[in-house]
Amino acid sequence: MKRIVCYGDSNTWGYDGESCQRFEDTERWTGLLQELLGTAYKIIEEGLNSRTTVFEDPLAPGKNGLLYLTPMVCSQLPFDLLILMLGTNDLKRMYHVGSFEVAEGIGRLLRTFQNVMLEKTGSVGKVLLLSPIAIEPVANGEYMYGFDEHSKEEAGTLGAALEQVAEAFGCEFADMAKVTAPGKADGIHLDKDGHRAVAEFLAKRIKSMEL
Repeated sequence: MKRIVCYGDSNTWGYDGESCQRFEDTERWTGLLQELLGTAYKIIEEGLNSRTTVFEDPLAPGKNGLLYLTPMVCSQLPFDLLILMLGTNDLKRMYHVGSFEVAEGIGRLLRTFQNVMLEKTGSVGKVLLLSPIAIEPVANGEYMYGFDEHSKEEAGTLGAALEQVAEAFGCEFADMAKVTAPGKADGIHLDKDGHRAVAEFLAKRIKSMEL
C-alpha cells in the first residue's frame, strides 16, 4: 500500500465557506482522492485552518507550518509521497508579504522535509508541491478573513514562483489555480465542485508517478 500525506491549510482540512463547518469525508478532496485511488493507496490528512508556511499568527498560536512539519513527518513515517499545499494564509494583510516571501517559506519547508527524510530514511523523499487556488472577493467586492486586493494580486503570481521552488528542490509541481477556483461563498475556500476537481486531477497525476 502506498501512503500519501496531505499537508496543508483549511482547503486540505475541508472548510466549507458556506456553512463554516467541515465538509464530510466523502466531500473533501482527500476523501474523494482516497475513493478514486482505491485500496492500493492510503490518504493521510494533515490539514489545519489558517496554517501558514513559516509565519506566527499573533491571535492563534500553532499555525506555523514549519514548526509542526518535523514532528508530523516523524509521526507519519513511513510514507511514499508528501502533497504540500500552503501559502494562501501567508498573503493575509497582517503578514505584509508577497509571493516571493511565500516561495521562500515553501523553500524552508522543503529543505526541512528533505533533511528529516534523509536522517530517518536515507532518502530525501518525494513531494508533490501544489500552488494554491486563487483569492477572490465576494459578490459585494469585499475580501473575507483578512485578505485584500494585494492578496489577490500576489496569489496570481504564486504559481510561477512555486514552480521555480519545486524545480530547485527536485519536486513534482502542479498549480491548483489552473485546475479550479474558490467557491463564491467566500472567495477563499473550495466548494464541493472544487474538491471534486482537485481530487480528480490529483488521482490522475499520482497514478502517473512512480511511487
